[in-house]
Amino acid sequence: MTHKLGITFLANAPLPAGHAFIEVFHDWIRRKELEELMIDVADYGHVQGGPSVYFCGHESDYAIVRSVRPGILYRRKRAPDANGSSFADGLGRVARVITKLQTEPKLAGLSLDPSRFVLGFYDRLAAPNTDEGAAAMIAAMRPAIEARVGAAEIMRSKNEPRGVLELEVKPASGLVFEKLVSG
Repeated sequence: MTHKLGITFLANAPLPAGHAFIEVFHDWIRRKELEELMIDVADYGHVQGGPSVYFCGHESDYAIVRSVRPGILYRRKRAPDANGSSFADGLGRVARVITKLQTEPKLAGLSLDPSRFVLGFYDRLAAPNTDEGAAAMIAAMRPAIEARVGAAEIMRSKNEPRGVLELEVKPASGLVFEKLVSG
């Protein structure tokens, strides 16, 4: 199992302009809006195929993604405490950020789809992007996923050997970001 994972919720509509996210994230750093230490905001709008805005933290980062599947990516960099689950903790964190973002006046119209998410594994040794690696990670993650979101369809998202292993998760019943925050 790896703690180096990402969770992406996809957008329902075009995302607001990058500068609006940058302003909001800078405000959050100044006001210490999140429970985790956030350090900086970077504008990567000029990088083709990359995130347009990167919100950097000590434990994890958040990215506004405008490429093939626009949305918001949460990416864990450090392991949670000994009793914590990277997935459960990460899902709560990204849901909290999405809930807060959707109330920001500068981001009016931001709409993300809570009915499915993509789970990416950024440790190719622990989670190789192969059929066997995908099957092993689905089996390993299913208990944690179902404990948090209930019954879910879990399948390999892409079969691109050079990319990271990604699983698409579609919970059987509808999710609400506010409920994911509290766990």
